[in-house]
Amino acid sequence: MPATVVFHCPQMAPLAQRILEEESSLTLGVIDWAEFKDGFPNLFIRDVDIVDGNDIVFLASLDTPGDIFRQLAVMSALPWYGARSLKIFLPYFPTGTMDRASEPGQIVTAKTLARQLSSVPPCLECKSEIYIFDIHALQEWHYFGDQVGVRLLSAMPLLQ
Repeated sequence: MPATVVFHCPQMAPLAQRILEEESSLTLGVIDWAEFKDGFPNLFIRDVDIVDGNDIVFLASLDTPGDIFRQLAVMSALPWYGARSLKIFLPYFPTGTMDRASEPGQIVTAKTLARQLSSVPPCLECKSEIYIFDIHALQEWHYFGDQVGVRLLSAMPLLQ
C-alpha cells in the first residue's frame, strides 16, 4: 500500500509539523532549499526514493515571485521521480487580485500564474491536483489548463 509523504516549502514548516503530529500515518519528506551565489535555487530532495510509487502532498506558499519559481521547480520534479499522485495545497492565489483587464495594456497575471501551475506534469496514476483556498473569483478556475486538476476550497469553515 502506498505511503503518503508530505513535503513543504520553508514558510509552511510549522503547518507541516502540526499535521504530522496529528496524523502518524504520514511521512515527512525533506527538501533542501539552498541557493547558489547568484541567488538562483539549488534545490535537493533528500531520500528522493521516498517519492517513487507514493502519494505526495506538497504544502506551497507563493509569497514572492522568487518563491513561485523555486516551488514550481519542486512541484514539477515530484511527478518525474515517480509520484503515484501529487496534491498541492496553496493557501491563497497571490495574483488573484489581477484577474481581469479593465483597459487595453493591463496584464492579467492571475492567468499567467495559472498557466505556470498548469505545467506541473501528471503523476503515475492521475493528474497532479492543486487545491487553492479562497480564490478571489470563480473565473480564475478556467485559467488553468486541462493537464492539472484544480479544486477551489473555502477556509471559512476552518475559521468557524
